[in-house]
Amino acid sequence: MPEYWREQVYSAAAQGSDLLLLDLIKEIPAPYSNLANTMTEWVGNFQFDKVLELVETTKPEAPKIQQMPN
Repeated sequence: MPEYWREQVYSAAAQGSDLLLLDLIKEIPAPYSNLANTMTEWVGNFQFDKVLELVETTKPEAPKIQQMPN
């Protein structure tokens, strides 16, 4: 999912907004229904910490900048 979507999910989970999270989960494409189902279960059980952890672990790393030798 795009970065802006992950940011929205993270923000909604941090605020405990189950309704917003459920709306965002609906945007997950059908081939990833297992992910959508798992996230829906977490949200239904108010396990927002698991949603936050998922977003944090799937965040793309910033490119590493190499320094020029002196």
